[in-house]
Amino acid sequence: MRRFHSLDYLKTLLALFVVLAHTNWMQNHLSPGIFVLGNGLMRIVVPLFCIIAGYFLQVAIVRGKAGKWLQRVMALYLFWMLAYLPIWQGQVTGVWSFATSMFWGFFHLWFLIGLFFGGLGVIALNWLGRRIAPSHAHWFIILPAVVLGIMGVAMQYADLTGLAHISVQRYRNGFFMCFPFVAMGFLIRSRIEAEGWGAMPPRRQAIAFAALGVLLLAAEAWFVQAHLGTSVLIEVPLATYLAVPAMFMLALQVEMPPQPVDLGLVSATIYFLHIWAFRLADYFGVHDLLGLMAFGVLVPTLVALLYSVLVARMGRRVRKKSAIIAPGLGQAAPVAAAVAAAITIAEP
Repeated sequence: MRRFHSLDYLKTLLALFVVLAHTNWMQNHLSPGIFVLGNGLMRIVVPLFCIIAGYFLQVAIVRGKAGKWLQRVMALYLFWMLAYLPIWQGQVTGVWSFATSMFWGFFHLWFLIGLFFGGLGVIALNWLGRRIAPSHAHWFIILPAVVLGIMGVAMQYADLTGLAHISVQRYRNGFFMCFPFVAMGFLIRSRIEAEGWGAMPPRRQAIAFAALGVLLLAAEAWFVQAHLGTSVLIEVPLATYLAVPAMFMLALQVEMPPQPVDLGLVSATIYFLHIWAFRLADYFGVHDLLGLMAFGVLVPTLVALLYSVLVARMGRRVRKKSAIIAPGLGQAAPVAAAVAAAITIAEP
């Protein structure tokens, strides 16, 4: 399958946005402009991760590996929930609180369990559609995605405006947030597979829609802070439903050079490990923005690079030994590849 280096660069940029958001610098220096940045422009992060995952999920489904895709996402979720257990175990007071903690996910790990349920929904609806109405199977995904997307945004603004008291977890989850964008990625790849790359909008059109989406994101965030103040948090602006698919389709058409390191692994490690890196920064008394960014980015990057070296060496040793003991075994099931699957974003 073609490797889109542009997506690796994009995921790395998104991971940097996540680190910046979690330094709490913006929350401590709120102004209308910073609100627009944090609650508008930077809210593309999770939806873009989801649409990228949905794109690769379609490939996995076509290859008959949907179950494996789900297993990898769940394994990744359980791995990182275990890694952060020392932090979140304090909120567990019994069986029910443990169950809810696992269902919603710790802090930034909610994205993984949300991705699991979003992907599960796409897989199930695609299976159902292909058995009931194969020529219209895509509508079995499109209609629920539209309905759930609208419901999620509606619940969010009902909560923000005080019309109803709705916990953020009720609309920031795999059903109302992740599923619609995973579905978009799935449908984009399905159309490309059916009609070829000519089905993609021209680059100029994609640029225009992406620019319009960014402007609408900024306008939406500005409108919210002007009427509701800067103390509220927007989780999924309505404008992301234009900006995110446009940005994604534009990224697919941008040719980027191969990176000297595995940016897919680096971006994933930054996303998942930066909270522990912040704890390390706190241990050394580092609390300023630049210091936190340095710890949040450089420590996970170093871990990813060391991991890559270790995996490469393990792979060479396994292949060398298997060539002597059982030729072909090293290529069929290298231990290093199995370990790598537990730490990187799920792709086929």
